[in-house]
Amino acid sequence: VSQSRYRCFICMQNNRKQRVIKGLIVFLFFMGLVIYFKPSEPYATGDGIEYVLTTEAWYNHGSPDIRYSDFCTFKADFVAHQSWQSNYKKAAFDEVGAFVKDNTSQRKEYGGFYRNSKGNVYGYHFVFYSLVNVPSRALTAMMNIHPIKAFLYTNLFLCALLLALILFSSKSIPWAHLLFFGVVFFSGFFYYQTWTHPEVITVVLVSSGMVFLLDKRFHAAMCCVALATLQNQPLLFLLLWLFGYIVYAHKFNLKPLLPFFLYALVFLIPSLYFYTLFGTTSLIKDAGYLSFTNCTLNRVFGFFFDLNQGMVLSLGLWLLFYGVLDRKS
Repeated sequence: VSQSRYRCFICMQNNRKQRVIKGLIVFLFFMGLVIYFKPSEPYATGDGIEYVLTTEAWYNHGSPDIRYSDFCTFKADFVAHQSWQSNYKKAAFDEVGAFVKDNTSQRKEYGGFYRNSKGNVYGYHFVFYSLVNVPSRALTAMMNIHPIKAFLYTNLFLCALLLALILFSSKSIPWAHLLFFGVVFFSGFFYYQTWTHPEVITVVLVSSGMVFLLDKRFHAAMCCVALATLQNQPLLFLLLWLFGYIVYAHKFNLKPLLPFFLYALVFLIPSLYFYTLFGTTSLIKDAGYLSFTNCTLNRVFGFFFDLNQGMVLSLGLWLLFYGVLDRKS
């Protein structure tokens, strides 16, 4: 009995040491990313103005409707770190601020911002990523950090969270999972860390779903992919494939599969959100951006082979060389 207790004690000690080592790896990984990306210039990339101001709205009053006061608080924090004139998107920010302020105008849309029948202004993307960014926004306010940097710290935290999920998915070191993480991280994904867009959270959620799938944790896998559809609704096709895989794994026994149907409801949340506010399931669709006329051979070819972001050319560990070249330049 004493030998059995001793072996159990040694096993517990080893497990505790492994958890400490894994935790230290995640911490050093996160801090390394912070140090690497800290010199990057804060910039509202792409539709970043919308995500910035929606984050500000969530942070200021706990709702996604964008008010003129949200524009003012963001601008005040911005100019505490750099001049407003140095803001590359100063003119666009000012135009949006003027649009939000003038609630008596008949104009219902400006640059991806829409005013509903009640006079409230919302962005035409769903608000999930901006909500996730609120803790980092609060951190930047508390620690006197540039407000746009909130997106960077959210993205880096999500990457560290994915690494932690992989490391702690088993008692030993999950080398196959770590290889998967390396291939994902050292791809074009690496350079999206500074973006004020939901690319990083989408990749992290989908990757987490695949890790859970490998471990046959089907509910967690479905949940992650379903959450990813909130900002990227075409991922419904991946969600359907995942559901089909789970149906096959359960040998088509439908009774235990009934809870999985609930995850499909997550996909409907953005449509219900916009229908409630504007009487349409998608403002982006109404703006014409989902038209089949946008599907050209050049776009399809570029999706895979574009020298900047093509899937094939920027796959996996090849970007380790890019990192070296980036440092030398």
